[in-house]
Amino acid sequence: MQYTKIMRERLSAGDPEFELDPQLRVQAPQIKAALAFWTAKRGDRPMPTRDQFSLRETLGFAPHLQLLDLQDDGNAYRQRLTGTAIVAQLKTDPTGQIFDAASTDPVVHRMLQAVRWVIANRKPLRTVAHRTALDGQDFMKNETLFLPLSSDGSALDMLAVVSDFSAASAPAR
Repeated sequence: MQYTKIMRERLSAGDPEFELDPQLRVQAPQIKAALAFWTAKRGDRPMPTRDQFSLRETLGFAPHLQLLDLQDDGNAYRQRLTGTAIVAQLKTDPTGQIFDAASTDPVVHRMLQAVRWVIANRKPLRTVAHRTALDGQDFMKNETLFLPLSSDGSALDMLAVVSDFSAASAPAR
């Protein structure tokens, strides 16, 4: 049942290398740490506030962390913070840049697909890119966790995003 749901979400996205996992079957240790941190900070509320998400407390996953300011009902985001492991993988620092649906970059489209899902469901989402959409890095796999945050305790206007890159599986023959 869960596999069928995941495959349906994968196919509806039109990107067979990109999977949405609302069941949060997290694998990477730093992503597990981020989910545990977020859950503890959230308590009995739908999401923690940005003020509760202290960077000092995120040292176990800070290099893999991105903070996004959501704009235009999830059709755009501003990269507020980008961890050093993400910058190294991207080979550029996107901090301060705005990304929107008009972009031709497939990474942006994957990110926006996840952003819209989190906004619609107001819950965390794990994604897996079985092959990254990063130019020249399709030999890499990417696991990412999108965690909703609020500036005022109720409006979902930010996301904490934690990613892990690893070698992709060899293609089936």
